[in-house]
Amino acid sequence: MNNLLIIWLLIFPQGNAENLSYSKSYYNNGVVKEEGWVNGNNKTAYWTFRYENGKIKEQGHYNKDKKSKYWYHFSSNGKKLKEGHFFNGHKNGWWSFYNSQGEISCKSEFKNGIRNGYSLVYKKEELVRAEKYVNGLKIQEWNDYLSFKRDNVSLN
Repeated sequence: MNNLLIIWLLIFPQGNAENLSYSKSYYNNGVVKEEGWVNGNNKTAYWTFRYENGKIKEQGHYNKDKKSKYWYHFSSNGKKLKEGHFFNGHKNGWWSFYNSQGEISCKSEFKNGIRNGYSLVYKKEELVRAEKYVNGLKIQEWNDYLSFKRDNVSLN
């Protein structure tokens, strides 16, 4: 019994378990549209959202009705579109973006939902360009590794 309580507290550390319930909604065709945990009226813990064809659209954690932790986003044919961290409902940290073939096309840093920091651009999974953003505006671009390395000595 004690082990079960410990597992429950590790999975749902938000407290107040008496308001915790599992929620599901469906499309008219019977496919699950979304499912996950609710604490009171707020989404919490792990959620999965689906397209009408049943393929997963996105999945990740909520904390007090805001996206948090790591999220995955997919196209309606099941290909990964993007993945990355949320904090307090906003993209934060590194995000990876994929092309229609499922290949990495870009990795970018975000802060409070805005591209802020470095962005690495790929073509056929080969790094072709690096960019630097401040508050969503591109301020610099490098087309070769040596110039990037030279201009960013502190990264070595």
